[in-house]
Amino acid sequence: MAEPLLTVANDLYGLVTALDPLPAPGSTAAAQIERRARELLAAVQRPGEPLASGRERMVQALERVAQNLRVLLQNLPSAPDLKGLREARSRLMDSYEHFLNSLRAVEPLTESALPASLRPRNYVRNGFHVLNALTGVALYQWVFDRHGCLLVLIAVLAVYATLDITRRLWPRWNEILFDSVFKQITRPRERHQIPAASWYALATFLVVLTSQQTTAQLAVLVLGIGDPAASLVGRKWGRRKLWRRKSLVGTGAFAIASFLAAAIFLTTLKALPWGRLLPMATVASVAGAAAEVVSDDRLDDNFTVPITVAAALGLFT
Repeated sequence: MAEPLLTVANDLYGLVTALDPLPAPGSTAAAQIERRARELLAAVQRPGEPLASGRERMVQALERVAQNLRVLLQNLPSAPDLKGLREARSRLMDSYEHFLNSLRAVEPLTESALPASLRPRNYVRNGFHVLNALTGVALYQWVFDRHGCLLVLIAVLAVYATLDITRRLWPRWNEILFDSVFKQITRPRERHQIPAASWYALATFLVVLTSQQTTAQLAVLVLGIGDPAASLVGRKWGRRKLWRRKSLVGTGAFAIASFLAAAIFLTTLKALPWGRLLPMATVASVAGAAAEVVSDDRLDDNFTVPITVAAALGLFT
């Protein structure tokens, strides 16, 4: 039973990926997307034995996919309404993540056998990532001591835990959070899983709790600068893959950007000599890039990167 469901998952992943960026009205790309959407809708709705016979969760997930494919097709004429098409894409992305989660739950499949969760381009999220890192480093440098940082992070974790529990109890609250409050900075999969912000807050808390100030600041900085660089560069030029979906140029961009950020930080705020700061910046950036490469949908890089950087610097120092 897993094979036809995997086929649907892979076809759906290819379709939603082709919608980012949106195709130009009346273009060949728009026509190809419409054809693929019709073929996929026909496969999902085909008569005979259902794809998910006897599995209520998968049946519901497939129905959701079919419903949102119909919405997409309504917005893909030769002169589409881009606002409607953008909304249809968002709904289809959400139904893909819901389908992927359902597939994980009912089929004994390894993560490598499944298509990836979606990572649509999001410049607002990238900018927020950088701003968050810089703010955290500055607060730890000039405002809070270690004890103060831990208290703030405990409060943040409590808020995130409350939001995560309540949104699972009340689906409408989940929709409000992801469709309105955090719409600009979330990814589709976070609607159905623990959000990256929660993993980031937990990792930061553990790093501050167990590491020296400079190490904790570097762990946050490497993630905040390196991850957006990898995303932007890898998406545009990352055709050659290094590991699974991670590209060689994206990983290189992570390492270079985070190295430069670490070197500037250690020079300007810590006044370390070059003989000391260059090895530290190298260890931090390489460890962070390596952690980002091996992270996947179940091992969030917002958790693995800060933890790995702190551990590597702990061994180095």
